[in-house]
Amino acid sequence: MNRNEKDVGLFYGLAWGTSYSDVKAELEQESIGKVTTDDRKQIVIVSAENFDNHEGVSAKILYKFDEDGAVCSVFIALDNENSAYSDQELISLYEKEFTDLCGEGEANDDVVLTNWTTPESSIQLTYLSDGFIILEYTDADHEEVEE
Repeated sequence: MNRNEKDVGLFYGLAWGTSYSDVKAELEQESIGKVTTDDRKQIVIVSAENFDNHEGVSAKILYKFDEDGAVCSVFIALDNENSAYSDQELISLYEKEFTDLCGEGEANDDVVLTNWTTPESSIQLTYLSDGFIILEYTDADHEEVEE
């Protein structure tokens, strides 16, 4: 899967507001990783290896849904501990990719490194700890989802 200019701000082209059942069905058909779901809680988690074609980088991708069952946020926890990438190398790759696609981001503090804003989304890159980096896409027209 690769990001492209026509889908800037969307997580791999997934439209905000897509229903839980449609997200679940689409992810189960794609083979990006192991899909875990909980229909009662409307939770979808994908466990992916070699995420974004980065050898040794694993990801847990959590799709968040609002009270109406529409996707409104995607949270990606990246683990590069078993890869050849240093934290800074991986961060630099994502900063370059999102800057090329979305324009210059807004730098933040030491933990939240950069925010990019597009008409569709807010994209946040966060350095959590050694070997652990977070990407989060949030629908620009949606209030923060309570955990």
